[in-house]
Amino acid sequence: MCPKTPVQDKTYGAVVASCQHYAEIYEVEGARLEALHNFILRGVRARTVSEHFRNPDPLRGSYAPDATPRSYVLGLPREQKDTGFRIRGDSTRRASTIMLAYHNQYLVGRRNVGVVTIIKSMDWPPKLEWRGGASPGHAYIPKGQTPLYKDVCEVMAAYEIAREELFTYVQKVGAKAQRVWP
Repeated sequence: MCPKTPVQDKTYGAVVASCQHYAEIYEVEGARLEALHNFILRGVRARTVSEHFRNPDPLRGSYAPDATPRSYVLGLPREQKDTGFRIRGDSTRRASTIMLAYHNQYLVGRRNVGVVTIIKSMDWPPKLEWRGGASPGHAYIPKGQTPLYKDVCEVMAAYEIAREELFTYVQKVGAKAQRVWP
């Protein structure tokens, strides 16, 4: 079930309550640093998960004009060759709230462990434009229209899709992920 309003947190600002949790931490064992980092790159992620970079990517959405792209949760801007997310206004960058860390030496005797932290946040730039590269032309979020990512349930869906895509990716690179908090 999706909450309808953001929950204010004194430390993190506006965040989304994920029913019970708005932050999660996972350990990833068996993945190289490069493999874990490459999850953020759409082409590598799609090639790994669906075995071809042109196959559908749940975070990118379909190529239909009314598709809902959700890759903004991986950070902004996400733009290449005049397609993707572009920030409008005063902001120039928004780091992802899905953070990846890699430890060569981790806790007692454990080596090469990735740590993924997900904080479900609503503090995305207020002016965001999406440009799709599919024919015909580009799809835009028109100026003045409230972007879909400001809807709490849509943001929750984006984080859930990103998390599931991460688990699938981790499995495909021969690693395993396990939740360690909460």
